Amino acid sequence: MATVEQRVDQADDTDVARRREISLRAMVPLCLATFAGIVNLIAPTPFLDELAADLDSSVPLVGQAVSIALLTAAFVGLVAGPLADHAGHRKILLAGLICAGISALGSALSTGYDSFMAARAVGGFASSMTVGLGFGAAASLFEGPARRRALSMIGASISLGTALGPLALAGISGPAGWRGAFAAIAVVAAAGVVTLLALFPAQPSSDGRDFALRRLLDSYRPILSERAMVLLYAAWALRAICWMGCLSFLGALFSERHDFSTSEVGAVFLLAGGAYMSGSLTAGGRLGAFNLRVLSLFALLGMAAGFGALYALSLPAVTALVALGVTTFIAGISQTAILTLVAERTTGGPSTTMMLTEMVVSVGAALGGGLGGLLLGGGGFVAMGTGLPLAALLSAALISRAPSPPRHVPVEPRPAQTA
Repeated sequence: MATVEQRVDQADDTDVARRREISLRAMVPLCLATFAGIVNLIAPTPFLDELAADLDSSVPLVGQAVSIALLTAAFVGLVAGPLADHAGHRKILLAGLICAGISALGSALSTGYDSFMAARAVGGFASSMTVGLGFGAAASLFEGPARRRALSMIGASISLGTALGPLALAGISGPAGWRGAFAAIAVVAAAGVVTLLALFPAQPSSDGRDFALRRLLDSYRPILSERAMVLLYAAWALRAICWMGCLSFLGALFSERHDFSTSEVGAVFLLAGGAYMSGSLTAGGRLGAFNLRVLSLFALLGMAAGFGALYALSLPAVTALVALGVTTFIAGISQTAILTLVAERTTGGPSTTMMLTEMVVSVGAALGGGLGGLLLGGGGFVAMGTGLPLAALLSAALISRAPSPPRHVPVEPRPAQTA
């Protein structure tokens, strides 16, 4: 008969083995929650003209809907990450999906600009508690290669939502209008709630103490006090400047330089999103088993070279599409590799750590879009192709100075012992 200590050892070994294998019971709800959160976030983009007309507003004003949601998400994320580490991911993910449903339904029922923007602000709550915590939960539930694969699956869900979301919503709006498209998002969020409750494992609170502001601040101290983590976050922000700065004007590049129609530009974004998703999943497989710092470094250098050629050189349309596919594939690899480096290196809570990556990327994305606009206005696409890739090169330089996390060595569970 096993002693108490032996039973504890066996339970620990079982938990280690479970954390090193991907669980579909966890990943299906996580991927669906992330998909719902990102689609709700970017939902206004296909309907800016219709929204402006129906809400008695203007395209520039309505176009701020995504920015409002991102700004809200950044502030909510400061609390959501540590709270998830304290209370468990299931509760916060559930709250995020409910917020996504409320945001989408509120948008569908809005009667004016103010009510629509209020509904989009609620979408910021949803984004931080689904997209950000999707990465946090994956980093917390798994370790080793399973963690890397889980992070790549969350990244692929975001790419899928970004690529297919606007196309699907535009298709729904044909017979049902933009209000029907937003109502469809509420249905997806409801499906996410049901799936989360049915499949995702419940998690007890980390301890019996109440959550307080002092503990919120303490959650970030071990992360930001480590030089390697600061370097990784800075590299992540610089990567976002290059990525979002180039992505924001991708439609303008192909419509102005290659005379693509609106539908053809939509296909360009579908190509970019599909290639990005493929790169993210590839890095979650055998490719990610290599040194992650080296993989991140070469991926960032590839991003810089690819976007530099795409914007700075007058490539034929077919060559430009091939360059876009290769570059976004490499960008997907860089996402999984850097996020895995962050998850493996941190000494803080997993959700707090990964939520901070989302806040950093939001800031980088905003800076990238603004910088891209300035470069485009001052020197055209050539200036963009010269300036924005410098951010990726700086990111690579910081990655080269950040030490790799300890290499994962599989540990076999100890055999059961009997008394």
